[in-house]
Amino acid sequence: MLWRMVQTGLFAGFLTALIYSVVQALTVTPLIFEAEVYEQAGGGHSHGPTVHLHEDGQSHLHQEGAAAEAPIAEPAEPWSPADGIERYGFTVLANIVTAVGFSLVMAAAFAVWGKPVDMRAGLWWGVAGYVIFALAPSLGLPPEVPGAAAAPLEARQTWWFGTMGATALGLGLLVFAKPLWLRLIGLPILLVPHLIGAPHPVGLEPGPVPPELASLYVVWALVTALIFWLLLGASAGEIYRRLGDAAARAAERRVM
Repeated sequence: MLWRMVQTGLFAGFLTALIYSVVQALTVTPLIFEAEVYEQAGGGHSHGPTVHLHEDGQSHLHQEGAAAEAPIAEPAEPWSPADGIERYGFTVLANIVTAVGFSLVMAAAFAVWGKPVDMRAGLWWGVAGYVIFALAPSLGLPPEVPGAAAAPLEARQTWWFGTMGATALGLGLLVFAKPLWLRLIGLPILLVPHLIGAPHPVGLEPGPVPPELASLYVVWALVTALIFWLLLGASAGEIYRRLGDAAARAAERRVM
């Protein structure tokens, strides 16, 4: 059983990641590149302390009205992959890691569920994954393009994980709980994070990215996420079924 789950996770994850990476490169990635252009162009000018790099390589801090300049260490820029093949390669690698991880979780859910699984059942599990990890959180925190104004990261992560957990628990009760009263509890659990409200920036100016581009990014991010989860669910369900059938035939041959 364990090996069946591992095989399902690896095969379905790799297949989904490769297809999803192509779809992402044709839809979402160009929007990210365009948003980064606005982000870099809209950096603005600061009238506070500034750093000036002289020809001798030394950095100095300049303050308006200051009589002297104090040397400071030049801050190191964080590493990031170069545009082109390197960036696409790291994106594909990240997609593979993400897809394999989610596929392993889905295969474990198949095993715990204990019922026959095929492509059709896998699609429904994929829809559930999309609602839990993409759709429900996006109702409060839509996908954001680079340069968008946002609340503190820690607050957003806390709300996102809380929404994910509440959605998973609420859906689980609605679908799998036997007593009617327990199923009815699932609905308010689904609504709790949205009644609390997602964290949003207060007093910050809008980012430099045009609203039309940001809206288009939200649409395509959610569409590609749906494609990801449907592919993952369908492939995981079908591979899990085929591996189960192969194991059953092998057991029959050993008995004979």
